[in-house]
Amino acid sequence: MFVREITVEEAAQLYDIRASLFGLAGRLAAARVGAAEAQALRATADSLDKADSMDDYYPLNVGLHRHLVALSGSPRLVELYDGVSKELHLFRRHGLEPGAARRTSNEQHRRIIDQLEAGNGEDAARLMEAHILAGKNRMLAEHDRPRP
Repeated sequence: MFVREITVEEAAQLYDIRASLFGLAGRLAAARVGAAEAQALRATADSLDKADSMDDYYPLNVGLHRHLVALSGSPRLVELYDGVSKELHLFRRHGLEPGAARRTSNEQHRRIIDQLEAGNGEDAARLMEAHILAGKNRMLAEHDRPRP
């Protein structure tokens, strides 16, 4: 198995692409999410709140994001999103290491779910795009942080 290393600059570009794809997914999903689906998403957010370690949190987070994209109803969008996300795997995981970042991220998930359930496609898209860009900003801040 070969894993291609990507630079921080490439990662930043991939985050921008991922943010746009995630926003599009939100715009499309808002027309498809009902109360039952929103409740399932909230159950995942509750599980994220209870996750003690990154090994518990990260797979749930990836699953929630993928579920949100799948709700778009567009298999091609899911495929594109998955491809970009896989390239960012290590950057994403490290961007969620601090506990405060995980709490903030999950609060954003809950606001996204609320907008999806309300059928507010534009607000869901805006929040979903901002959510990914917040991850990009954490990644860039971590990269710029002085090392001991």
